[in-house]
Amino acid sequence: MDRIKAIIEGRGAWPSRSGLMGIILLLIALVPVNGLSYILPAGQIIEYMGKNFSCFQSLVVRQWAKATDPYGEEEIEMMEQKVWLKAPWLSHCEMGAQPSGDQEFRSISHGCGWCELPEILPLFLQHTPEELINLLSQWGIDISIVSLTHVGNEVAYRIGKKTEISPYLIVQRDHFLPVLLRICGQGSGTIPFTVEFKDYDKVGEGWYPKRIICTADSGEEEEYVVQRVEANVPIDPSIFSNNKEQPQEIPSEAVHSPDSSERIKDIIETIKKTYQQPLQ
Repeated sequence: MDRIKAIIEGRGAWPSRSGLMGIILLLIALVPVNGLSYILPAGQIIEYMGKNFSCFQSLVVRQWAKATDPYGEEEIEMMEQKVWLKAPWLSHCEMGAQPSGDQEFRSISHGCGWCELPEILPLFLQHTPEELINLLSQWGIDISIVSLTHVGNEVAYRIGKKTEISPYLIVQRDHFLPVLLRICGQGSGTIPFTVEFKDYDKVGEGWYPKRIICTADSGEEEEYVVQRVEANVPIDPSIFSNNKEQPQEIPSEAVHSPDSSERIKDIIETIKKTYQQPLQ
């Protein structure tokens, strides 16, 4: 290394061809691996990501949900939830009245949380790459932009613009599992929020996150902890009778409104009242 330094500073003689080749190989070895990383195009990343869920025609998920009330600074223990998902875009959520047992479930008006998670979970169903690209585009994600980023100590792909006010999707580079989704203008009405997918577990031949955390820019947070996932079980079509078959269009930019915080307050009050009412 001293000899290389001397050559760079003009204090040493240039080595022979074989010596120069050795120096070049040494410099290449010293270059960080990330500096030579090849960034895959978005279409290929999305295709590999979709293969992790290609075996899921339908999913039935039981989960616990806990919401943090930023206005009262207290945690609201929500009821057990049951979510039905069927390819390509069908989803439905109901909440039970008690936090244990195989009780009945009932549908409630606020859609099992302010971030409307059932509208996001079809991401984990079987789709063609074109369908997934369409879904991301409807969330406002610019799939023409791909870059490398870090999630903790892991390198990941970021699909979308490099700004916090723009929607994006972050996907693991090693396993191509989605780990972070940024949405602007859906669920909470007008407040942007992020969705973290954590602690993936093997379900059959596919993968599903055991923890999902939704965090709004205004401070609201919902955490979902999965208790059980059933894959490819028959689902009565009537469960989705009041649901739209296609995902809603999502604006690419957040539109802020003074009514959004009031809407979230109303949802929290609805949740509180719901938990105090026993099943009929």
